[in-house]
Amino acid sequence: MKLRTEERERLDSIHSPGQLALAEAPDAIDIVLLDRPDLPPSGAGDGSIRPVAAAIGNAIFDAIGVRMRRAPFTPERVKAAIG
Repeated sequence: MKLRTEERERLDSIHSPGQLALAEAPDAIDIVLLDRPDLPPSGAGDGSIRPVAAAIGNAIFDAIGVRMRRAPFTPERVKAAIG
């Protein structure tokens, strides 16, 4: 993957080498959690937490027809977006 740091734009595409097609994806991925009480917590939920805001934003859009593009989705921001 190449990045243009001045624009923060991804230059790769879905067809670039190194990305799997759906048919090439493994049937299962084993997750290993390491017990490291000597280190501060980091990274365990990063992959799973990213889609949550988009899912909530889509649910708001489905419910009220207003597209929220920035989190947090506070009641005040939703009311302001409604108009």
